[in-house]
Amino acid sequence: MTALLLATLAVGMFAGWLTHGAVRMPPSAETALFAVMLFGIGVQLGRDPALWRRIRHAGWRMLLFPVTTVAGSLTGAAAAAPLIGQPVRDALAVGAGLGWYSLAAVLTGQSAGAGLAALAFLANVLREMLSFTFIPLLLPYRHGAMAIAIGGCTTMDTTLPLLHRARRADVAVYAFVHGVVLSLLVPFLIPLVLRL
Repeated sequence: MTALLLATLAVGMFAGWLTHGAVRMPPSAETALFAVMLFGIGVQLGRDPALWRRIRHAGWRMLLFPVTTVAGSLTGAAAAAPLIGQPVRDALAVGAGLGWYSLAAVLTGQSAGAGLAALAFLANVLREMLSFTFIPLLLPYRHGAMAIAIGGCTTMDTTLPLLHRARRADVAVYAFVHGVVLSLLVPFLIPLVLRL
């Protein structure tokens, strides 16, 4: 699955490079493909009769995943600031993108300029690419907690199929909730950090 996703991405990048960006997928087609993918995962999740019982049992603990992901992402960004020669505030803003590269670039660019926008875009694209590589390696440990955290916002869409392959069906549900909560936080978190 990971190899297929990375190969598909590489082919798309090559097509974009070869045609100098003339080949574009209409946004409606992208939305439709994501909807079909999520529908398929939803059908598979719905077939598990014990799934909803496990979700009810988890309750508020489901929110620990996004909270710890935010804390870890911001801590890592602050630690990386001196290594990349950026002020801590700027590094925190980049880390606050939590894998949502398009929005992170827009929000940082509006407040801090094109240079930081480019860094936010690249860092968060890299997070997604590393997620495709490391999720399958991390998934067997601790019921997928580490694999969910590395995906950031992408666990509700692009990396969800990888997380769905876990032996426990509730990993995919935790991952989806994780991605939704993080995606709701990013539009508030980046501007908040940039006001520091």
